[in-house]
Amino acid sequence: MFKTDEELRKWLKEKYPYVEKSDEEIKKEFIESFGEEKWAEEEALTPLMDLCFKLCDFLGIEAVPILFEEMEEDARYYNDLDYIGISNDFVHDEIEARKSLIHEIKHLHQKYCISHKNESLKYAPSNLLEQWKKDFSINQRLVPLDELMCMSVEVDAFAFTKYILKEWFDYDYHHYDEAYDALLTLYINKYYK
Repeated sequence: MFKTDEELRKWLKEKYPYVEKSDEEIKKEFIESFGEEKWAEEEALTPLMDLCFKLCDFLGIEAVPILFEEMEEDARYYNDLDYIGISNDFVHDEIEARKSLIHEIKHLHQKYCISHKNESLKYAPSNLLEQWKKDFSINQRLVPLDELMCMSVEVDAFAFTKYILKEWFDYDYHHYDEAYDALLTLYINKYYK
């Protein structure tokens, strides 16, 4: 249809001229097109994407897209599709969305570390990489919750979440199980301090 990029740009400029709009006008048009809930999702995603970029930079990995979606669990990193889904139950719950994102970013990091084990890695103890690999080879959806929580990838992700929430946000996260929470503190002191 267009022989050059310049022809395409010219056509777009003529067909869809740039119109300056205020933030309120943009919001109004967005809500009219997609609805209030979608606007709330987009507003909630902005600080989460900022956090995603910051965490990934901190861990030395590439950021992935984040979406709110309907799901039973709090969040999930979709390895095959390379994105993080966060439960839309957390659109209006900043701390739960943040906790979920940090946890899933750590799973992204773990998978990166497994495939880059011969490189210098941050927050990836070499003695745990093989266990992480074994944990990810198991279909975790078939593992009972109490066993799942004891897998090395989950302990690491929960400990990292607890550590980041305290260090970056001065938020004291405590797991509902006191013994598990004590384990997370021991893990943090060994691997994150």
